[in-house]
Order: sequence, then structure tokens, then C-alpha cells
Amino acid sequence: MTRCTVIRRPKSTRLSNSIPNSPANSFLPSSGRWYVNRYLKRPERNSRVSRHSHFAFSKFNWREITLKKKKNTAKKNLGVRTTRHPNMNNQTSRKQLGQSPINLDEENVIGIQLPPLIMSGHWSQDGYTTLVNTGSTARITLGGERIPATIRGGPFGDDVYQLDEVTFRWGSADCMGAEHTLNGTWFTMEAQALHWNLRYGALEKCWDKRDGLAICAYFLQVYQLPAWEENPLFSKITDNLDKVIQPGISAKITPNSLCWMRQACQTPGYYTYQGSITTSPYHECVTWIIFPEPVRISEHQARMFRSLRNKYGSCIRENHRPVQHLNGRLVYYAS
Repeated sequence: MTRCTVIRRPKSTRLSNSIPNSPANSFLPSSGRWYVNRYLKRPERNSRVSRHSHFAFSKFNWREITLKKKKNTAKKNLGVRTTRHPNMNNQTSRKQLGQSPINLDEENVIGIQLPPLIMSGHWSQDGYTTLVNTGSTARITLGGERIPATIRGGPFGDDVYQLDEVTFRWGSADCMGAEHTLNGTWFTMEAQALHWNLRYGALEKCWDKRDGLAICAYFLQVYQLPAWEENPLFSKITDNLDKVIQPGISAKITPNSLCWMRQACQTPGYYTYQGSITTSPYHECVTWIIFPEPVRISEHQARMFRSLRNKYGSCIRENHRPVQHLNGRLVYYAS
């Protein structure tokens, strides 16, 4: 059994919010010369928030640095999974510069004050919860007679988003598996709760809308020193994974199987930025909400996800997408 601890990416390989040809990004593949039309002053080092926290937002205004490319020689960005989204080529478009996941670097975030983020219905005792092995991940959906799980407030203005599914990303070992990284640090797993904007009437109408989706991301981490016992709240999911080992199999589980999310939601703030879904065709329609406080799980609980099988009968050892370039986007820390 492989044992590894949380590792930190060397400083020279951190993604930053600086110009792509700067020394901090010298590791990036060269694909033509870049130049910047305009840019914001970088925040002070070693601070979670910056002096830009006085910015006022009517409805959350995503201000982005404008980057232009003199040569259209962007490399193809290969995906790692298939999904329920419309069938398209498993590559990112040359024009897609707002891709996810990213590295969240505290030195480059902008601190802002936003209205409270309100989540309701996610851990209700009513109705039922369905766990299914899709062949590429484990997916959770809520159903039955229960109030819809929704999210509002924060960067969403007057919009309300309804939960569609919760999926999980993991790697072949406990030291890497989450899609987003925090200050260059990887986590064991990442849970992603996908919500769609009720203003558009249906999930299918949200893929081409910049504010079509809202995804809440939760880090899951195995702690080895000291060894961590199983998380009893997360066990409501992992204790049932042996029922859905084969792809396409589903099982009904405890209605409040998402109650472990509460721990992460109790943090004083969260990161938010504009990005994409992390599966083909990588639509750039997502407002990401990332809670930095990891939820503790055991080695056994993480190993259970790797025991799930795909359509070829092999274990799904990993299903996470690599970190993408920031490309001048701004990342905010909301409190």
C-alpha cells in the first residue's frame, strides 16, 4: 500500500496572476508572445486579502485582465473523462482561456465583501438520495418529496441556483486527487456540487451562459499523522460504495448523505472565480465557490472510491483534470 503525505508544488511551478512570460510562469510551454493591455496592481505578499477590497459591485462584476496572443498556437488541452454533457471533441477550444481547475494562490487573490452565501436543502432528512457509479466517477442526486437544494447570495446577485448533482474527483494516491490546488498544495479528493441557474429554466439551457452554473468545491483530505479514523458523516456515502462497484449501478442511501458539507461551509470565507466545467466539452459557464477548509476522511474511505470500476472492468484509479492556466483572470476571497 502506497503511503504519501500532502506535498507542496515547488514555488517556481506555481500558477500566478502575473504575465504568463514572467519568471513565476517560466515553466509554462511557450506558445507565442503575449502582451497585456491593462492590469491591476498585485496584492501585497503573504496576505489573504488585498487593498482592492474597497471595490463596489452592483451585481458581481468579473473584471478580468485582457490578454492577447500574437500567434494562435495554443496547445490542445486533453481531457480525462466523459460526462453527461453534449457530445463534443474531447479538447478545449483555442479560444477557451477561462478553464478550470486552477491553483489558488493567496498572494494574488483580491479580498472583497459580499452578501452572505445561503445554502438550503442540501442535508435535509426528507426524500431520498441516489448514489450511482457513472463509469467515470461516483455521482449523488437528491430526489423524492423534499425541498429543492439551492444556493443564493454571495456573488450571485438575485439569481438562485438549484443542485443537480454531486460528483467526486480523486487520484491514484492520497497525496493527489483534488482538481484545484491551494498555494500549490494538493488534496486527496475534491467533491463538486453542481447547481444550475433557475433563471434559464433547465440545465440544458445553461451550458452557453456565462452565469449558467455554480459549482461548490469541497476538499477531502486523508491525514496520516496522526492516523484519522473514518469520518462518520462521510461514511453515509463510502459505506454504500461497495453496492455500486460496477458501472451503471445505483443504490438508494441515507437522505442526508451530504451533511458532511456543513464542516467546510462553516469557514469564515471562500474563494470564487469565473471558470469552466472540468469535463468535456469544458463549457466556460461556471462561477466557482471553493471552501478552503478540508474535510477529514480516512485512508479506507478514499480507497473505496478507487475500487469503483469503469465500463472496461478496470478500477477508476484517477479521474481528475490537471491545473489550467489562469490567463489573467482574477480570483477573489469573499468574507
